[in-house]
Amino acid sequence: MTEKQNKYMRAWRKKRRKAEPEKVGIEDHRAKIWKLYGLTSEGYETLLKDQKGVCALCGRPPKIQRLSVDHDHDTGRIRGLLCRGCNSSLGQLGDTLDNLKKVLIYLLGGK
Repeated sequence: MTEKQNKYMRAWRKKRRKAEPEKVGIEDHRAKIWKLYGLTSEGYETLLKDQKGVCALCGRPPKIQRLSVDHDHDTGRIRGLLCRGCNSSLGQLGDTLDNLKKVLIYLLGGK
């Protein structure tokens, strides 16, 4: 997008948030998960219900944001919904078992 388009979109979003604040977050979220993962809002809600509304890794409910869609970057397969902290942690580890093993060895006091 050009800077002119970005400026227009920022102004449009700001105006929209003032007009219908209760709809903006939901509609933006639906559009994002469909565009990125091909997941409908019903599919997201099913995953959320299956996980009892908590993160698939740490088991805690989200504090501020919705749970993130975790997926395999190679295959695109959705693994589950994660809180921001767990999703970021996996990303920092590069989603690899080798890196996770290194973390486990480190935490267990190994070298």
